[in-house]
Amino acid sequence: MAAIGGRTPVPVALETALRDGESHGVEFKKSVGELREIAQTVVAFANAHGGDVFVGVAPDGFVGGVSIGSNTLERLAADLDQYIYPYGPAAIDPISADGKYVVRLSVVPDSPPVVGAYLYSSQPLDSTARIRSEHLQAFRRVGRTNRQVPDFMWLRPKLSSDPFLLIDHGSTTKGSLYPSQVGGVVWAADGSGVAHDVRLRVEPELAPARDAWRQIPGSDGRRRMSFDFQLVQHQEPVDGIWVVVECQDDWGCVWEAKRYLEFRGNDVVPTATMRRRIVELPPQRGTA
Repeated sequence: MAAIGGRTPVPVALETALRDGESHGVEFKKSVGELREIAQTVVAFANAHGGDVFVGVAPDGFVGGVSIGSNTLERLAADLDQYIYPYGPAAIDPISADGKYVVRLSVVPDSPPVVGAYLYSSQPLDSTARIRSEHLQAFRRVGRTNRQVPDFMWLRPKLSSDPFLLIDHGSTTKGSLYPSQVGGVVWAADGSGVAHDVRLRVEPELAPARDAWRQIPGSDGRRRMSFDFQLVQHQEPVDGIWVVVECQDDWGCVWEAKRYLEFRGNDVVPTATMRRRIVELPPQRGTA
């Protein structure tokens, strides 16, 4: 595991942690039963400046210890992997203190490849299954607390393999209260990575999703793909639609690009609002 700046922080000694208390780099947990909270802290430390979690120590510094069996550390590591994507970035060691055992989880600051940040899963992960990003949360350590980052994409550096698709509106056919047909084009911006398995849909679902594309040449030599949706007409007006493009990158991440087309009666006004994000990630085994 690579540490920021090429240096691995030295794990904090238990004596020092008990003297100074919890901090931006130290947290106490009474038992391994606080597994989800431990996982969140490990993620927060890895996404910030690193740190140490001492299991078997109460928040006030009282050392109650934990029972250490023949496979306690291995089970703890495996249990953490169920709640941390792509894997638990912590060295796990037992420490003897006054005849009791404390487990120290030492975490270095790190950025996993492809994902760009360590993520906490709100439900146990199946290491062989793909995972939707809405079940994943990013945390960073701020003072003595773990602060959730609203969107893990904020922590993720851009990769050359990232697909960067653009959406534009083209044709419109009038309907009863809003357009009955909306067409346009999708293309890859300069420097975009390859987009595989491209699919298109609209939100709300006024038309079926499409995966059959007619490629049309662009004057700049780049490939463009046309779309043409026949929209179901309801009795109530519709304010607009999101044109949504999903594709897969070279690493197996599923990306979503979307643009909002506002309806003003039968007129379509493309807004400047574009959103791009990873919506699905490969299984844990696929990221190792």
